[in-house]
Amino acid sequence: MSFNKEGEAQFPVGKKEVFEAVKKAVINVGFKLDSADEFMGRINAKAGMSLMSWGENVPIQVSSISENETKVSLSSGAKVGWGGSQIDFGKNARNIEKILSETSKILQND
Repeated sequence: MSFNKEGEAQFPVGKKEVFEAVKKAVINVGFKLDSADEFMGRINAKAGMSLMSWGENVPIQVSSISENETKVSLSSGAKVGWGGSQIDFGKNARNIEKILSETSKILQND
């Protein structure tokens, strides 16, 4: 059984601009930008430990739908696959919402 949460959003903006906005969003919401490959459209982020978790891995895929339409797909799951990571108390869903909301805010302000 997987306790990962997944989400996606589409933005009416080109891939390069969305890719940069997602990288900024990851940092703005307090996650670590672990790696970013613009050519492949992949970003790996990590959320640190908290009282409720050992931290989460957040892989993100940024894909071009058309010249001015981009899809962002991401998931959030515990770094540790046993014990307390079985219950996430909604943290993974909140991670996804934070990143997508912040990305939208950044794109609206640019």
